[in-house]
Amino acid sequence: MPKKKIVLIMSSYHIEFNDLFEKAPFSIVLLDLNGNIIEVNSSTEKIYGYKKEELIGVNYLKLSVNSLDILPLLRERLKNAGDGIPLKPEEFQIYKKDGSVAWVMPFISTIKTADSSIIQAILVDISEQKHNETLLKERIKIEKTISTISSRFVSDTELDSAIFSSLKDMGSLYGATRASILLYNDVSSLDFFAQVRCENSVEIPKIDFKYVDPSNFPFFKTLNEKFGYIFIKNLDNLPKIDDQTRYQLEKLKIKSFLGFPLNIKGENRGFIAFDNHKENLKWDPNNLSSIQTCAEIIANALDRKWSKETLKGSHQLLGGILSSLTEMICLIDREFNIIWVNDAAKNIKGNDLTGKKCHEVFLYQNKPCENCIGLRTFLDGLIHEYEHKLIDLDNNKQYWWATSNSAALDLDGETELVILIFRDITKRKEIELNLEASEKKLKSLNEILVQKVEERTRELKTSEEKYKKMLNELDVGFYKGEFKGKLLLHNQTFNKIFGIELTKSLVGSSSSQFFSDPNTQNEYYEKLLTNGSIHDFIAEITIPTGEKIRVQLSSHLIRDKDGKPKEVEGTIIKIQ
Repeated sequence: MPKKKIVLIMSSYHIEFNDLFEKAPFSIVLLDLNGNIIEVNSSTEKIYGYKKEELIGVNYLKLSVNSLDILPLLRERLKNAGDGIPLKPEEFQIYKKDGSVAWVMPFISTIKTADSSIIQAILVDISEQKHNETLLKERIKIEKTISTISSRFVSDTELDSAIFSSLKDMGSLYGATRASILLYNDVSSLDFFAQVRCENSVEIPKIDFKYVDPSNFPFFKTLNEKFGYIFIKNLDNLPKIDDQTRYQLEKLKIKSFLGFPLNIKGENRGFIAFDNHKENLKWDPNNLSSIQTCAEIIANALDRKWSKETLKGSHQLLGGILSSLTEMICLIDREFNIIWVNDAAKNIKGNDLTGKKCHEVFLYQNKPCENCIGLRTFLDGLIHEYEHKLIDLDNNKQYWWATSNSAALDLDGETELVILIFRDITKRKEIELNLEASEKKLKSLNEILVQKVEERTRELKTSEEKYKKMLNELDVGFYKGEFKGKLLLHNQTFNKIFGIELTKSLVGSSSSQFFSDPNTQNEYYEKLLTNGSIHDFIAEITIPTGEKIRVQLSSHLIRDKDGKPKEVEGTIIKIQ
């Protein structure tokens, strides 16, 4: 649409844009009742990626920024706005000019003038908020997976089943179609200990050979030494110099890869790997500690498995397995006396534990707790679990997950000894509580944001009207513009001096076109730079009609935070 026609449209609605409109921190779009864009501010350009001239005159419903599935909703909202029906803000996903995605929350209202109405849409960019919500959901998902895997190895005595199930859970978490465990053998090549298909709906075959030579993947070694993990988002992203690694991955039909070392007793014993992700994996290094925790759990389980196989048939079987665990473990008799503890319990609670009551040592109580799981196991011989919230002797809050199981039977088949396992879940519990609090806080902040935007919109509208009225009541011309650039603002007295209608605007015009003499213009700017202001400066200017008039200028220079000239503001008086 030609610029002249836009000015006529703006004039019909008596709209005059000023500094408050242009520099609003959120997008403001003005539309007629048919949805055609009349005007936008600079924040709109930033949100959509389109220049103002690309948007003005275009019907909002035909913009490529809107997805097809929300067009019916947008069409209905514009109609309701035109009918004066109040609209609640709703979140929409839009597509910028460069194809990237952003989230906005629009506040739509109708502005009525004496003879017509227009629709005002204020769009707040909530992309960062939506991003934080996504991160929060992902964090909760990761922590739930860690909790599931961790608890599985406490209650599941079938380690192979627990390892394979946990491997599948981890692969599903990172969107992989296949998860594997590769372990070093005696000849320094890697054997496939396990391969799991993570997505049942995706047909992906197992890699059909047993041994893998790490020297065939030189780029893997480089990544692992640099970052502590291996991540290849897409095979096409591999540097050209790593043709050997590319060739091996293509041979294995691996298009993307995420791998972590398995460290057992301080030694790298292999890798846990995920490949062929269903979509491009957006790996966040901030989640490294979470995946390392899962890898450590599986590494400990492998260590336990090997220990079990090594000690099988030996009287050291029970002690060896229990002593290798990081959880506190003890055996108690029917009077709740501790008769054996593992090393982890000794390291945390002290060496002198045998003979003491379990509830005194672990729960800081002088009698069995009301929900004593040890007592319940003595009564029914079954496994019981319970979460304990404790305050230790140093007044620190602790959370423990306790499990009880029958360890030995007497001649009558009754439970004689019970094994108690205490796992410290304080950090995990704090994370869960913090995530819950963060989610509530985020929701509260969102409600506050909506309220503040509405309040700020009303304040800006009132402030704008007062500001325009004050400027138009001045008996001298007022202007504001870029330093040696475009005119940004002027009042109606300025219109009278320049011989144009009061409803028209010269905003956007270059200041250089008004000075009749370039030397006078240079002198004007030099004095501003030197003194910061100028008073009663006489100049000859050419007004839009072509007539030359003499005026008196009084101006001051506005600099940016770095001290560079930014804008000029002042008054103008016509000299008769």
